Amino acid sequence: MCTRYIYLPDYLQAYGGVTITDIDGWLLKSIDDLSNFDNHDSLVASWIWRKNTGYWRLPWGNLSGGFCSIKSSETSIRFASLVAHYLARLFQRNAYHGKPLFYADQAAHFLCLRYAQENWGMNVGFIMGGFAQSVELPFQGRNEGKRAAMQAVLEKLKTGG
Repeated sequence: MCTRYIYLPDYLQAYGGVTITDIDGWLLKSIDDLSNFDNHDSLVASWIWRKNTGYWRLPWGNLSGGFCSIKSSETSIRFASLVAHYLARLFQRNAYHGKPLFYADQAAHFLCLRYAQENWGMNVGFIMGGFAQSVELPFQGRNEGKRAAMQAVLEKLKTGG
């Protein structure tokens, strides 16, 4: 999951903006909605950030790493480069030694976005809704539950229901 952020600077150089989603879900908004940045460098899906309630969770619980849109701007490319560098070093220090990297992309997204906002004036906006995932949580059967939920959505789309 970290590769989408490791290559984000390259994507932002090539395109006017990028929407990042988790693979095990589906979009509920149009691409136009996800690329309507107005004066924002990034759009995030986070009620904690939106409500300015403070950050009381662990870093990966404050901001989703799997649903955001980022405009290609000087500030956001700088942010993306920071995230990519952070994750590459984290990967090198951990993965090569067999240590897991659970939620590393979400933690990197949150920590680097806060840094970019406070130090470079990165302007963060919000995506309201727009992405759904299966909520199948039991460890055993989680993949099967997510697959079944995605198949149900695809079948509904095929039949127009």
